[in-house]
Amino acid sequence: MPIGNLSFLGALNKTGVPVNGKQTYEVVDEDINKKFTYTVPVENSDKFEKAYNEYHNLQDNMKNPEEREKLVAKYAGSWQKNNRTGSIIGGAIGVVIPAAIAIFTKGSVVKRSIWGTLGAIVFGIGGMLTGGYFSMINEMKKVVADPEMQKLLNAAKNIQATGAEEKVENL
Repeated sequence: MPIGNLSFLGALNKTGVPVNGKQTYEVVDEDINKKFTYTVPVENSDKFEKAYNEYHNLQDNMKNPEEREKLVAKYAGSWQKNNRTGSIIGGAIGVVIPAAIAIFTKGSVVKRSIWGTLGAIVFGIGGMLTGGYFSMINEMKKVVADPEMQKLLNAAKNIQATGAEEKVENL
């Protein structure tokens, strides 16, 4: 079972002795009032502890205000610029197509004007949202490709590879 809620991890505590070949660990997150219980096959418990601690340390490092500022400085400027550019291009395409259709079709000028205007508004907004969405996806790929993020993702994969099972309880 994949480990979920990895962003809510805290200090790992080993609880008792192994039962049925599985070691149990607990993590209590008082900020969200939840207790996470992990059961791991005994042969993987060392790997689990190592991967968990690596993930936890990387995550704490990313929560550090200085590190967060570095990430924001690295990606925020291009993110905003590219998102704005994608939205403008998408909106322009969305406006031009229905307007061109209205201009170059036959029929009443009033009907063409109304439908062309409505189409330009609807498709312009849709184009802006679509352009912004795709530029956001492109920027997220850059963030995920960041070396620090890759270390975090690899640590999460290592946790999952141990065969750990998670149970979440409210406090």
